[in-house]
Amino acid sequence: MNGQSEQAARVRINSMIEAAGFKTVNDGADGASVGYEGDLRDADMRTRLAGKKPDYHFYAPNSTTPMAFLEAKKYPSRLDDALDQAAEYAKIASGMDKPNMIVLASDGIQVWSRHADGIDLTLNGYPVDFIPSPSLMRNLVYNPAAGPGKAAQNVKSLIQLFKKASGLMHSDGIDAGIARLSEFCALLFIKIMSERGNADARERWGRLLMASEADLIETYQTIHQEYQDAYPGIFSASQIEKPEILKQIVSALDSINFTASAMDVKGEAFEYFLSEYNAGGKSELGQYFTPRHITSMMAALLDPQPNDKILDPFCGSGGMLISMYAHIWNGLTREDRALNSVKMNQLKRRSLYGNDNSAGASSLAKMNMIILGDGHSNIQRSDSFDSLETNEFDKVITNIPFNLEGPVQNVQPFERASGIALSDWNYVCVVKCIESLRSGGSAAMVLPLTVCHAPKYRALRDYIARKTRVRACIRLPVKTFISYTAAQTAVLVVDHAHEQKTDRLIYIHLKSDGMSQDKKREPVPDNDMRALLECVSENRMEETPGAVEIRYDSGGSFLDFQQLFGADEHVWRLKELLTVKSDKTALDPDQWYAEPGLSSEYNQARVRGNLRQGRNLKGKKVIAKEGDLIIATLHINNGNGLFAVADRDYICASQIVASIRSDMVPPEYLIQALRREFPRQLIPTDLVGRETFTPEQILSVLIPKPSGVDLSTMRTLQENIRRLKRRLEEDAEKIGSFLP
Repeated sequence: MNGQSEQAARVRINSMIEAAGFKTVNDGADGASVGYEGDLRDADMRTRLAGKKPDYHFYAPNSTTPMAFLEAKKYPSRLDDALDQAAEYAKIASGMDKPNMIVLASDGIQVWSRHADGIDLTLNGYPVDFIPSPSLMRNLVYNPAAGPGKAAQNVKSLIQLFKKASGLMHSDGIDAGIARLSEFCALLFIKIMSERGNADARERWGRLLMASEADLIETYQTIHQEYQDAYPGIFSASQIEKPEILKQIVSALDSINFTASAMDVKGEAFEYFLSEYNAGGKSELGQYFTPRHITSMMAALLDPQPNDKILDPFCGSGGMLISMYAHIWNGLTREDRALNSVKMNQLKRRSLYGNDNSAGASSLAKMNMIILGDGHSNIQRSDSFDSLETNEFDKVITNIPFNLEGPVQNVQPFERASGIALSDWNYVCVVKCIESLRSGGSAAMVLPLTVCHAPKYRALRDYIARKTRVRACIRLPVKTFISYTAAQTAVLVVDHAHEQKTDRLIYIHLKSDGMSQDKKREPVPDNDMRALLECVSENRMEETPGAVEIRYDSGGSFLDFQQLFGADEHVWRLKELLTVKSDKTALDPDQWYAEPGLSSEYNQARVRGNLRQGRNLKGKKVIAKEGDLIIATLHINNGNGLFAVADRDYICASQIVASIRSDMVPPEYLIQALRREFPRQLIPTDLVGRETFTPEQILSVLIPKPSGVDLSTMRTLQENIRRLKRRLEEDAEKIGSFLP
């Protein structure tokens, strides 16, 4: 999606306004509506504005006093100025310093909001980043930091509702996990369908509410069957047997208006409800649920179009496909949605395909798609490993099932298509995705980070690089999937399947996704994802803050990269400046030896622990002599790294020791260069199960090569430093001489 004009943004904004429940045409009929620029309905406000024209103004039914002003900007834009402009219009129009209105700004993708008196709009503690429904908007006018009655239950109270429902089903003998979850989701589906305005759906929920306990189970089973007839495959047979239990769950669900609540509120609570089953052990459900802001980012990266054929081969509850559907839907004009039945039928019937081996997960995916607006037809319960559909899909989006256990078997078609041996199920999952793509197709995959760097996946990375053009490797924040797994993850985006190969790619480390880095995963101000999406929208991903270009070579890593300085004559590789010491020396039994402790803050070595005699140390050891470079292989931190020039002799059991070609490079310059380049070129190892760095990886690091004149100047400065050090040592000894 490229940068667009303000008019294009308004097309999207109009769609968002309609989706919120406002009429975009004032036809005189009852209902909430929106006005445009010069047709402000309050005559006194028009007079005060004196020709100024808010882009949009929102009205409650049968009212001529606007509840809100909205300013539109082209996509993408920073919206703070637009929000200030809307607030200024509100003050002028109302004649008040603190008008009782809300103000909005949007570029068709983002929505920013606040009350006109300066208070931020929040719903259940979350910023209002959508166009509110008419009833919610009216509530926010009078209560900007709370919620709209029963629709605005906070996250904790929603979670309590879910826990209550789970406990009630437990007392009815329904097993925890997918069985209890599916039962609850069936009831949630019936409730949400009733809120969407369909008369039949409202009538069904009403029948549940009004049924006596004697008739309730039969009524519920009848409604179950009606939805099963309308949407085959969404419900399994109900296991609820006690009518008093069902009555309590129905009453609890009826207390909340889910449609009027913020999508993120019920989504976060819903995922929390699911994650409860995963606590303390291997997850039955964890593979199914990817945070919605991550799936939305992936959809934006792929930018699906109405005629694309899209696959999620491991679709779980359908979150990835929902984001792709929403992305396409938001890109359609109102005329496309209302008038172009061919385009809409394509989107609903022939665009979205998903497989999952779990009956419960696949039925959840169907429910979610129906609630969204359909697109469920090609969600199937099937094992994606049973077959390999080659060259069939324009886009693939998925979160692969991580690190499946058990022997890899019956995957001969996958091996023939890929030309590599598939040593574990991560291999098979990635091959499934890429071989499913048509020529020129694109994919976005959530993968374990180890796939991007570990030696055991070299063949898989070479296969990916040979079959596609890797656009980007996006390392996700550490706690992204903390509810389900501690494994570190990345989104790999590939394009031009079967047409181009990879020689370079972009690596981006998202340190914050707008959520706290703890198990609570609550919204925080920091959000690197916004900058990424802005750059993606303008086809300049490489300009994302912190992005680095990687030169990929056969057998390489998508993360173990080199900062590209330009021509080779302007850089040194460490292997030109260092000679790694691998020979071990027999120790003198009577000599005292020190082990090195390395400071990452100052890159200095110190004696760690106590000195030990050679007779107390077993075997031969690698000795770092004074002036040698010592490098830790296990940890390179975010600040700079664990390395230092030895100030004395040390024995090194796990570090890399190398002598420095001081005739080529001043050691002080080498240390300064490594402080900058190690973090850039060696990925920080705050990862679970991260392999240690090898000498080969470290020796491939590049540092800038100074000119001959600069080297001469540095040597002079280095000699000055040494003379000063000697003078300081001599003066320290003189002070000691005053002791009696």
